[in-house]
Amino acid sequence: MLLTSPDKLLGLTSVLSILLIGAVMYGVYMPIEVKYGFVKARFLIMTIIILFSLGPTLFGDFMAGIDFKALAAIPIYLKNIILAASSAVIFGASLTISIKIFQRKEL
Repeated sequence: MLLTSPDKLLGLTSVLSILLIGAVMYGVYMPIEVKYGFVKARFLIMTIIILFSLGPTLFGDFMAGIDFKALAAIPIYLKNIILAASSAVIFGASLTISIKIFQRKEL
């Protein structure tokens, strides 16, 4: 027995969008955490979260001027490929930067 209707389940595009947001946040956090330490990285992430929560009020006028009709014209499979590829590239770049920082660090 299914407790929720299939309409309320997330689609692949939504899941990949969330993955991209997570990859961007992780891609920013990990190199900073490796280079500067946990405490300084925590303050940066708290600042970013506060800015994201204030974003709708601060950038509402800016986003109103952007035309999103071009994004609607892209086929859904191409959107999914772009989201998945950009998530993988961001995660890979973050991993590479973190490894380079960690190799230079004295233990």
